[in-house]
Amino acid sequence: MSEKLNFDSKDSLISLSLNGDEKKIVELDPGDVNFRKRFFALKDELIKKQQELDSKIKKIDMNSDKAVEKVLKLEEDFFDYLAGVIDDLFKEGTAMMVTDNRKNTFVLANFIIALVPYFEKFNKDNKDKYTNRLKDAGVL
Repeated sequence: MSEKLNFDSKDSLISLSLNGDEKKIVELDPGDVNFRKRFFALKDELIKKQQELDSKIKKIDMNSDKAVEKVLKLEEDFFDYLAGVIDDLFKEGTAMMVTDNRKNTFVLANFIIALVPYFEKFNKDNKDKYTNRLKDAGVL
């Protein structure tokens, strides 16, 4: 029979209530390298996709009868793409929870931007903490 090893495996997991609403909780783990890589790739992708959207909209003949319809379709596709990436990063339904069931890309962008300081704070708070723990344990 093996011995039991106890340790805190959720040390870096953060639960956030969206705008203080305890019924809308998002969890993120800024200590998880894979999560951080995917999050910051999303941030970079958002900028790239926004530029692509702007470029496509500029190419639309705004005097056309279908101009508004075309712009709205591009904006909806952009939202759907971004919502899918956010749902994949967090969990299914996160994007619609964040936007209160609206297809609002600006709210999703604000959500992403609002998360960045949590990664920065984690890095600042934990760099020395873990280095000191490893030194105390004789690993470093």
